[in-house]
Amino acid sequence: MFIKYRIIDKNVNEHSILVRYYTDTISEDSLANSFDEDNKIIRTKDGYPVRCRTDTNITIYKTDSTEKEIDELIQGHAPVQWLKLQTEDNKSLSELKVGKEKEFTYVAPAVEDNISDKALTDEEIDKLLSDLTTKN
Repeated sequence: MFIKYRIIDKNVNEHSILVRYYTDTISEDSLANSFDEDNKIIRTKDGYPVRCRTDTNITIYKTDSTEKEIDELIQGHAPVQWLKLQTEDNKSLSELKVGKEKEFTYVAPAVEDNISDKALTDEEIDKLLSDLTTKN
């Protein structure tokens, strides 16, 4: 699977870009989620869908980013697992009943009790503070 992307928009004031992800097997049209009254995909003047399920807003925090750094950031935000999932049959949901009420008794997870009733000595406090301030 090859992941593709298109920068849909940029907002200089917000330091952000809107990126659309799709693949060689999952088209922009199949991800479109903006339709007119005739159920046709609403398109930009350039012919691609106005909105898709994978449109992702990315804030560019490093204001002097190079194009290469922005490309790496875009690639890092790609919904790879979600796109892979779209090509698989989900058998795990087939048996679930929608709307069926179920009940359970909540049992809190076991928590290890590391709390001591013993007061710390001044030396122990100093050591803890020293450890905190010397760690990076």
